[in-house]
Amino acid sequence: MKRLLPEKTYLRNFLNMGILFTVIILLFSYLLRQEYSKQAYEDINHLMEIKTDRLSQGFEYQLDHLRAYALNIYQDPDIFNWLMSDRNEPLSASYAFKSVSKFMSLQAFIDTTYLVNTKTQQVIDSKAGIHSFADFTDQEMLARIKNNAPTTLRFFNHTLNTESYLALIVPSNYSKIASQGYLVILLNKSLIDSNFAEQNCF
Repeated sequence: MKRLLPEKTYLRNFLNMGILFTVIILLFSYLLRQEYSKQAYEDINHLMEIKTDRLSQGFEYQLDHLRAYALNIYQDPDIFNWLMSDRNEPLSASYAFKSVSKFMSLQAFIDTTYLVNTKTQQVIDSKAGIHSFADFTDQEMLARIKNNAPTTLRFFNHTLNTESYLALIVPSNYSKIASQGYLVILLNKSLIDSNFAEQNCF
């Protein structure tokens, strides 16, 4: 019996060492897995931040391009002459409408364009032709131009007939131009979003 005691002690020590090593390995594996998960999470966050920044910069670039395009429309001679006219001139209105139609055909994101002459109280709507202020559909936009004209060339949300648009009014008050004529563009949000998503998909 005495000879078996060392063997039992050895076996017990061996089992204890085995359990200890198992616990250490399991603990190490857990810590390693936690560290790996943390690193993977940080890497994904970093990649998402880069992607988000790139999307934001790309979208802002697109809006800058549309601002420049709106300024080009406003500065078109036929359009500018009608906007600054002091009296109703059908021929001038016809030229302005043709110029607006030309610009509209070259930029798919613009849903509608308004030319607003506050002196003659008339609006040329790229979709619906010429109207007086009284019978123009978008009275909210007219009120904004009269009472709260923008100070900068910033896009803002505008709702018309339950549809939501990004809108821009040119010129802004910050430009210091004493203007009686304004250009308004309404952008199709859905078209911008879908086009931008296609160009920047993962």
